[in-house]
Amino acid sequence: MRPAPASFLRFLQRRRPSLRLPLYALTVLLLMVASPSAPAQTDGAALSQGDVRQWLELRIETARLQRRMARQADAYDDLPLAFAEKRRALLDASGYGAARFDAHADRIWGAVSAINETENRARERADADAEIQRYCAPDASASMDMPADSAEEQRALIAEMRAMGVPEEQLAKMQTALAQMPSAEETASALCRGAREQRDVLRQAHEAQVTMTQRDWPAVRPWLDALQHFEDWYASNRSDPPVLR
Repeated sequence: MRPAPASFLRFLQRRRPSLRLPLYALTVLLLMVASPSAPAQTDGAALSQGDVRQWLELRIETARLQRRMARQADAYDDLPLAFAEKRRALLDASGYGAARFDAHADRIWGAVSAINETENRARERADADAEIQRYCAPDASASMDMPADSAEEQRALIAEMRAMGVPEEQLAKMQTALAQMPSAEETASALCRGAREQRDVLRQAHEAQVTMTQRDWPAVRPWLDALQHFEDWYASNRSDPPVLR
C-alpha cells in the first residue's frame, strides 16, 4: 500500500491543534502518584527544626558510611546486606532509630517537593488560564485553522490523489477518515472542556500535596539550602557535605 500523499497529511495536521495542557497535567499526576516523597500525614506531631537538623546530620553520616564501605567492597561477601546492618546499628546507637529515620526522610523530602512545587504554581496557573482563554473564547472555532469549506477541499484532495494513481481502496479509506473528522466547533468545544478539567486536576493535585506536607514546612524551610547542598554532595557535584550550624 502506498503512503498517503504529503498534501493529505498536511490537511490532517491542520485539523489537529496542539494539546499542551493535558500533557503537563498528566506529568504532575504521575509524579504525585509515583513519588514516595509525599507521604500522607495522618498522625503524630509536626517536625521541628531540630528534627530536620538531626536527621540531616545522620543522613550525612550514613552517606559517609556507604562511601567507606564501597571503597572496601572486596571485604564483604554481601555489601548491600552489610551496609544495611551497619546503617541500622548506627541509627539505633544515635537514639533516632532506623524506622523513625526513614519515616522522617519521607516527610522531609515530601515537604521539600511541595515547597518547590508551590513556587512553580503561579506559572502553571497562568498557562492553564491561557489555554482556557484560547479554547473557550466565543470565536475559538475560527482560530482552529480549518478549511472554510472542508467538503469541497476533501473532494479536491481525493481528485488530486486519484490523478496521482492512488488505489481506489486507499482513497475510500481516506474519504471515510475525512468524513469522521470533527468540525471546528466540535474541536473547540472538546478542547475547552479538556482545558477546564485539567486546570481542576492540577489544582486538586496541588491542594492534596499541600495538605499532606504543609505542617512540616516551617521546620524544613530553614534547611532547604543545606538539603540541596547535601543532594549535590551525595551526587558528587560538590566536594564537601553541608556544614550544619
